[in-house]
Amino acid sequence: QIRKVKQEVKCYGFWRKTSTATTKESVSKYIMSYVDETSKAAALAESRKLGYAAVQFGKQDPVEQGIGYLSKEEKGRIRVFGFLRDDVEKLTGRQPNHLSNDDRVIACHRAWMTRIEQHPGVKKFAHKFVLSLDPRFCELMTRAGRDSDALLVQGARTVLRFFDEKYYPGDRLGFLLGIRHVRQHIHAHILLVPWAESGRHLKVTDSEED
Repeated sequence: QIRKVKQEVKCYGFWRKTSTATTKESVSKYIMSYVDETSKAAALAESRKLGYAAVQFGKQDPVEQGIGYLSKEEKGRIRVFGFLRDDVEKLTGRQPNHLSNDDRVIACHRAWMTRIEQHPGVKKFAHKFVLSLDPRFCELMTRAGRDSDALLVQGARTVLRFFDEKYYPGDRLGFLLGIRHVRQHIHAHILLVPWAESGRHLKVTDSEED
């Protein structure tokens, strides 16, 4: 059965830009509700939007069977990386992983808004992306006892590290990541600060060549 599923999986996952925040209100909404787990109906709609049809694995979804393992960390936890992590530590005097999730979300919001104030006149305040795994690949991960959360975090960090090193060498990016555990697919939402630590604006578009 696993071999059959593996043969059917053509793409294990994909990265896609979903939106750009052009108002402070949008950024606040993204951050403050970033880690909310979607309802079943919303998950179905989002799954179809991302290009995956709803997948059923018999009476019980293997992803659901392994959810206790996959979500062993705090469900809905927000993660912070790059210079934004340093900003949060300066604001709170504590490392982000030592804060409660609620305190971490608030600190991330404050840090982001402070960065915006340092860039008057900007028209783009955040770039939002999604990294999604094919549900059949999640089945394989679950059966093999592997952690899909860790794979998503590693994948997102790898993509943005490549982007950083190729286009902004010697500079640093700042971003947030939240993982959503839904029946149809496990996926990560990434919110990227639209400028590097030095203040250089990032060139991020919807075209394939950028």
